[in-house]
Amino acid sequence: MKWFKTKQVRNRIFYTIFILILFQIGTFLTLPGVKSTSGGSSTLSSLLNLTSGGSLSRFGILALGVSPYVTASIIVQILSKGISKKYTELQERGHSGQLKLSQYTRYWSLFFGITSGLAILFTNDLSTLLSVKITATVPERIMLAIILSAGGLFVSYLGDLINENGIGNGQSLLISSGILTSLPLEFYNIFDEELFIRTKDFYISLGILIASYVAIILFTYLINKKEFIMPLQSKTSLIQTKAHYLPIKLLASSVVPVIFATSSLTIIQAVSVMLGKQWEFLDFTTWMGMGIYSILIFVFTYLYNFVQVDSVKISKDLVRSGLYIIGIPDKDSSKYLNKKIIHISNIGAPVLTSLAVFSILIQKLSPVDFNLSLSGISLLIVVATFQEVYYQIKGLTEKNNYKELI
Repeated sequence: MKWFKTKQVRNRIFYTIFILILFQIGTFLTLPGVKSTSGGSSTLSSLLNLTSGGSLSRFGILALGVSPYVTASIIVQILSKGISKKYTELQERGHSGQLKLSQYTRYWSLFFGITSGLAILFTNDLSTLLSVKITATVPERIMLAIILSAGGLFVSYLGDLINENGIGNGQSLLISSGILTSLPLEFYNIFDEELFIRTKDFYISLGILIASYVAIILFTYLINKKEFIMPLQSKTSLIQTKAHYLPIKLLASSVVPVIFATSSLTIIQAVSVMLGKQWEFLDFTTWMGMGIYSILIFVFTYLYNFVQVDSVKISKDLVRSGLYIIGIPDKDSSKYLNKKIIHISNIGAPVLTSLAVFSILIQKLSPVDFNLSLSGISLLIVVATFQEVYYQIKGLTEKNNYKELI
């Protein structure tokens, strides 16, 4: 275990584990005047639990999890793509602009945290769907909404701490940790539920479910390794070296589009419940809902790939480093990269969308409904997140244990 002997890597891993444990403890700290009931699972509760990192089912101080931050990130990313002149200018300012955008993301997170808290605490239909019983008075509910929003802001801060001092993507890790703590109970309920008598259909559905999850894990692992490599050449040397290349992953934005799409669907469904409407076309277990969910993932994949791979910044960095993409002039490198991103997205978007809806489709066609439709997407997020963690550990370990030439 070479990573364990490397102090920097070891410290980062233990720091990440500490933050994740802190997050889990916070989700179990109950709120006064609020009681979780043993109501049935709903599509909305499944979506909210996924985006919050599984914390909403316990409805503690950190019940909202990363959900407000994810929603805020969606808004800021969209506004930064030419919709808002102010946000677009900040996006183009480099590091200082990114810091300001992060600040605005916090403001949006606080707003969505308070809005979500008030919606759950003051809308009986919504709280019932989330299996929550509210006994607090009106002033107490307002205070609880403020506490919930502060908890959501604290969770986003925990994610940033992991990004700075830990290993992996903080927000994705918080979601993954919540998924891992809730998945065992979900699978246990399959065998504990009296409804599911051990029939032939039960075992057929169970076999299909297990096979589909194994396929999701293996396929996610394989496509996350796929890279498109663009060879680079130094302006000061005519010798082409293998070290000079620009890699772009097939899933350049990893599973972030899935998280964004899920969060967007969650917001719309929550609004429909608050308005007393039943928009069944938003239910991802229906054919219409599955189609809308697929479109959202598809669109967010293209959008976030352009955010993740900043062609203008990369072009400027290449010029400063004295490098260029072979066969492409400096002035055309940004346009070339944009075309490359579109080409990669043309492949990556259908692949990621297919992976996300595969388990939902399998569950829909199975003889027995285990009510685990989102677990396949959960596994997709977990595998991609921890694969990224593995690569970071491997890279940091090699960086800190290179052999001296002299």
